[in-house]
Amino acid sequence: MIPLILLAEEEDQREEKMNQQRYRRCLRLNRSVIELPRNSFIQNFRVSHDIFAEILREIEGDLTPGTSIGITAEQKLAAALRFFATGHFQQGVGKDFHIPMAQSTFSTMLTKVLNSMERKLCSKYIMLDMSEADAEAANQYFNEKSGISGVVMCADGTHIRIKRPNTNEHFYYNRKGVFSINALMICDHQQRIRFVNAKYGGAKHDAHVWNRSPARSFFAAKHRNGNTAFKLLGTIFLIQLNPIQIYPTLSLRQEDVMFLTLINNKFCCLIGDSAYPREDWLLIPVRDANPSSADAQYNERHTAGRIIIERTFGVLKSRFRCLAGTRELQYAPSKCVKIINVCCALHNMCIEHGINS
Repeated sequence: MIPLILLAEEEDQREEKMNQQRYRRCLRLNRSVIELPRNSFIQNFRVSHDIFAEILREIEGDLTPGTSIGITAEQKLAAALRFFATGHFQQGVGKDFHIPMAQSTFSTMLTKVLNSMERKLCSKYIMLDMSEADAEAANQYFNEKSGISGVVMCADGTHIRIKRPNTNEHFYYNRKGVFSINALMICDHQQRIRFVNAKYGGAKHDAHVWNRSPARSFFAAKHRNGNTAFKLLGTIFLIQLNPIQIYPTLSLRQEDVMFLTLINNKFCCLIGDSAYPREDWLLIPVRDANPSSADAQYNERHTAGRIIIERTFGVLKSRFRCLAGTRELQYAPSKCVKIINVCCALHNMCIEHGINS
């Protein structure tokens, strides 16, 4: 008698699952996310209709139907964007009113969407190159904020929480006692993310991440050539160290200066905090500055200029809640890296289209 009851329960469960699949498919056939009003659309997906359409054109060819019968490329993109925006795990997205799909379906779909978005969007929207006009505007912004001339970008690291990795977990266990990725980012005066390196675990110090960063390698290779002109930020630069010309009253030591370059006889620098190592290209705070000294005044001005990178982190994590400190990415580190990269590209697209956070 008991086996018959178990068979009946299993049959009921199979029938319920099939009914859920039919219901989700019916919803997908009768609803389109594009029909949402502009404000509701941005609130749900963090991007505008125009950005959505642009992304869809870029990745649609990569999103073949496969086993996801009845799920269009539009719906796959919407589900991924909704996950980035809310930070809810797959089940939360799978039950969303506008993009109904099973959790297992979403898991498979997200991998394909991520791979395509990273390949098509990141190299296009995340770049260190800057036009001369943008460099001048950045220089003016940082000069007004800090009084330090020639600054065009800021660098810092931010931790993105992830679940406990299955392997090499000690690489990701940070000093706060949680597992994370230490993502190095460089932003400009408009909070655009010009560079991101998210492949190192939270146990790695900012200096370690910087030393192995492609951005550092790029600048280091140019510096090794002495005063050889090279293309950077869309303009010819010449390496020249002279901190006195940046801040005349500053008793800044040469070992505390990094990223000093000339652009049309104007210095062009990158600001970073004291966690970064001493090199030839980055302005960092003066250590152990005496109160009321010129060095202390410089540090205050340095902080005023560097605050924009902290604001950029705040906007990025507020816009895409999957990266927020209250969340935890439930994926392997390699997939988390892709999520971070794609969110940075989407963040820049939002800035380009004038979408406020």
